[in-house]
Amino acid sequence: MRFDYQRLRDGVTTNGGVVHELADDWLVHATPDSAVDLQPYGKTKPPGGAELDYAVLHTRENVGGESPNGPTEARRG
Repeated sequence: MRFDYQRLRDGVTTNGGVVHELADDWLVHATPDSAVDLQPYGKTKPPGGAELDYAVLHTRENVGGESPNGPTEARRG
């Protein structure tokens, strides 16, 4: 899992990010893809609130305790 990756619109990568390994019990919760996800980009209206898919993943390290890789010193939490 890569955190803090940043690329500009012109394709220049400004931050390669930091890779963290997933834990053995990596999948905490997930929802299935919606029908909107199976359509070509730009061919459908945006998904509704009930159509948003997500996954909650567990990493080996405590990523929330680290500072984001960038100009801020705040912790992720």
